[in-house]
Amino acid sequence: MPEKGNEEFSGLLKMGGFVTIGRMKTLRIAVMVLLTALSQWGLWLAYTSSVGYRELCAGAGAAAIAPGAVWVLAGKGKICFRFRWRQAAQAIYVPWNVIVDTWKLMRAVAMQVFSARGAPSLLAAVEFEAAQNDPAAAGREALAITFMTITPNSVVLGIVPDQGVLLYHQIIPSPVATAARHLGARP
Repeated sequence: MPEKGNEEFSGLLKMGGFVTIGRMKTLRIAVMVLLTALSQWGLWLAYTSSVGYRELCAGAGAAAIAPGAVWVLAGKGKICFRFRWRQAAQAIYVPWNVIVDTWKLMRAVAMQVFSARGAPSLLAAVEFEAAQNDPAAAGREALAITFMTITPNSVVLGIVPDQGVLLYHQIIPSPVATAARHLGARP
């Protein structure tokens, strides 16, 4: 049971055996939850490019889950990241990678449809300079994942910080994206 002068519980009121947050904090949290849910619902509708009944309902369900997911991720501390502008500037490689990977994807579809073997695919792991509990490293990891996943040929499955590897899948095997190499991937 907390003492009255305890700073950890400042701004909290003790009522009927339950600790409740003050009105302003409750209002701020409610607004943040509502904004998170509405923004995620809007993104869902934008991604599906439709406002049909099914998309509205599925989007509402996904949007209802989103604030809880944000809360869980924020508790893990990995949501806090920082990056240098030099790292963000690696986005300059992304448009060219999207064009090249779109061509590779069209080739893969043709191989899948017209050949007996189908399209090759690759599940790979490359060394990646991963660090735990470092906002700068988390930002670098987020940029590398985004820049690799935004291209149609590859999807990053995750980074294993303990082993220092980045796991990804490619439909047509090709070298690791330039932006990811500049951000710490070592093929």
